[in-house]
Amino acid sequence: MDYKLNLLHWPIDKQSRNFRVYVVQPARYESDFHAEILDACLKSLSGAGDYNLQAEPFDLITFPEAFITADVLCSALEQAAQQGLRGCVHIGLAANYEIGKHLFKISEAARLVKNIRNISSLAQTDLDGFENWLIKQPARDHINLACLFTSDSAGNLRVCLHPKLLRSKFELSTFRDHNMAEADLHSLVTLLPENKNFLPITIHPLICSDGLRQQNDRKEPRPLEVLTTHANSFKERLPDHIDVVSLCTCTPQQTKGVEGITARTEWHQDFRNSFVLAASDDMCARHQYATFIMSNFAHIPNSPAPKIGGLSGIFCPVPLGESSFPTYIQTSSYEAPGDGFDIAWDPAKTSGRPRKKAYIAAIRPSEIGIGEKAVVLGFTISRMLRDVPRWHSNPGLTSFEIYSVQRDLESGNLTLKVKE
Repeated sequence: MDYKLNLLHWPIDKQSRNFRVYVVQPARYESDFHAEILDACLKSLSGAGDYNLQAEPFDLITFPEAFITADVLCSALEQAAQQGLRGCVHIGLAANYEIGKHLFKISEAARLVKNIRNISSLAQTDLDGFENWLIKQPARDHINLACLFTSDSAGNLRVCLHPKLLRSKFELSTFRDHNMAEADLHSLVTLLPENKNFLPITIHPLICSDGLRQQNDRKEPRPLEVLTTHANSFKERLPDHIDVVSLCTCTPQQTKGVEGITARTEWHQDFRNSFVLAASDDMCARHQYATFIMSNFAHIPNSPAPKIGGLSGIFCPVPLGESSFPTYIQTSSYEAPGDGFDIAWDPAKTSGRPRKKAYIAAIRPSEIGIGEKAVVLGFTISRMLRDVPRWHSNPGLTSFEIYSVQRDLESGNLTLKVKE
């Protein structure tokens, strides 16, 4: 079987091995404010706003799933084409806020491609793989989409549209408009620094449940496995390593008691299991050096009451160091007990001395305050994992910052401010 791949190579300007990340966590799903949140983040973090945050230039900003409409995306791409971007933006798309529909008809996705192709300075070939796949899909299908975009070193607009591969339980519906068709187009973007002293960086953009190891309709390998187990089934030569998995999510998290005293919110166990298996299972060998960047809504829309989400942040498949973290960060460690393979997350009840293998650092659930439309967490991956000599310890994450997205009383606009 031939598996379908949209493999893109984008030349970039890069003068450091550091990789600066921002994850955007809206307070809740309020579609009236999503375009404003996007605009405030891009202007403030790119230095184009009315004030200077002195924020460190970004390599990647990740937003949640189903965050902006196609029209808002096209406006953001127009602005990026005119002003340029220093880094990549990964954002989930929604077809229609007004009727609560995030899935795209095939015709709506085709219209989006046509509109993006009309933007000046676009590298047109970036959309060829997606469009060639799209025209072969049944017209009755409804798909979930996200977009990764940036400006390359020559000033060209680069765009990767990618469909969701694994349907979540929330996308299985008796109504066709809300029943997602699982896609079979796998997408990878390799960033190629013009300065060849720096290694290429490959990003695997995914949407929420794409990061899980669940069953799918076609009984094919899951997205985190297929790039390794069926590499010969792709026509193109795949990159040796995935460096970053960017996950646009909209998912409720688990709240559990800790030692019978207090409740603690953690990433859902299915995600934590998946992160660990990606780092350790030979079926995911291309992802064993990958960090996972996750952006999520703090509260997930649900009837009759919203569910707790949040915990936007990063999974690192290396031991948690001795350094302390800012108070707005919650960490969870994966600890292997040593007797066989066990998915045991802190606090782990294991016999003997556990071996810490990996950790998640995320926004603490209490960090969304009254009046805040979103919080934005910034941090730096000081070295990609495959860029660290094996005889050296990994330097880990540095330069944490947290920002608040609030209404400015003078201008009336949503703005980013350093969170007190």
